[in-house]
Amino acid sequence: FNLSLGDNLLLPLRRMAGEKWIRPSADRAEATRLIDTWRIKASGPAAPPESLSGGNQQKAVLAKWLATRP
Repeated sequence: FNLSLGDNLLLPLRRMAGEKWIRPSADRAEATRLIDTWRIKASGPAAPPESLSGGNQQKAVLAKWLATRP
């Protein structure tokens, strides 16, 4: 199944932090912050990633991994 853009952006952060609980309001805020910071053109965190243009999909991939501060 496909995850939303917000879930895709936060999945690496959750895994690295060892979080097992979903915090809807905090997760939505963090996903929105990443979308705004990276200027990802999407209808919001609930948007399916396949609805994004190729360039915005690439931004989403970079945003989710660089958010982990490798």
